[in-house]
Amino acid sequence: MVETLTVAVLGAPKVGKTAIIRQFLYHDFTEKYSPTEDRYIYRPSVMLNGNSYDLKIMDVPYVAAFPANSSQVSSSFSSPPFSPGRFHHPSSCGEAEW
Repeated sequence: MVETLTVAVLGAPKVGKTAIIRQFLYHDFTEKYSPTEDRYIYRPSVMLNGNSYDLKIMDVPYVAAFPANSSQVSSSFSSPPFSPGRFHHPSSCGEAEW
């Protein structure tokens, strides 16, 4: 069974979170700024030190306040920021190798 590693990419607006993900996955960079309005999940497979891993990379738009623990999620947000149904799955992410 291949191990899945989860990475959430968080940060201030307009700092290049999506650009970093696209550079890693597609070796692509665009200078045109397009704000991330929805959450996306990318699922590439990678090889690291001869081992295969499935990555779950979550590209999250700016979140003004982030809960310190799970007990604050329901009181801080009308819906959880990482509810699985709220992410879009790009149809082709390709494969990345380290």
